[in-house]
Amino acid sequence: MLPEWHWKNQPKDVQKKAKQGISKGWGKKPKTGKWLNCPICGTRFYRKRCHLIRSKKHYCSPECHAKSKKGKIPKNLEQARKNSPIKPGKENINWNGGISEYPSEWTGELKRKVFARDNNKCQDCGKKGKKRSDLIVHHVDFNKNNCKINNLVLLCRSCHMKRHWEANIGVPGLKKRV
Repeated sequence: MLPEWHWKNQPKDVQKKAKQGISKGWGKKPKTGKWLNCPICGTRFYRKRCHLIRSKKHYCSPECHAKSKKGKIPKNLEQARKNSPIKPGKENINWNGGISEYPSEWTGELKRKVFARDNNKCQDCGKKGKKRSDLIVHHVDFNKNNCKINNLVLLCRSCHMKRHWEANIGVPGLKKRV
């Protein structure tokens, strides 16, 4: 038995209004977020509760977020540099004595000539490079000091590794073929 104050014990017109209030769309949850003002442009926008929890600062668009970051230098920049794993010069893990393995003739212009000559294609499998980093200029005789144009060939990364694998030469971390 329902108590006297229950909506089902009310007149039909009151019941109808109560039912309309209960079923405002299937599966719709009440909004739990907040309306905020963008600190950059002042635009009013809505953020869900889950997004409010995720971060402290909110912006109306990615553009406003980018503007908020522009030109800001962290207060603790010296501390960040000191704690960074990337060190300059001799302290860097990739430091190799400060001497390049390649001669001074090994330039971007020389590589461009090889790319133009080989028509931006791997000379072993014919794969066309979509980006410049897809293809590698390879020394045919494996001598990095020999930078003559006829000693250089354009290869995709896979074919380049195969050539070094077959010759058992030169790629760090490459297991020797037995």
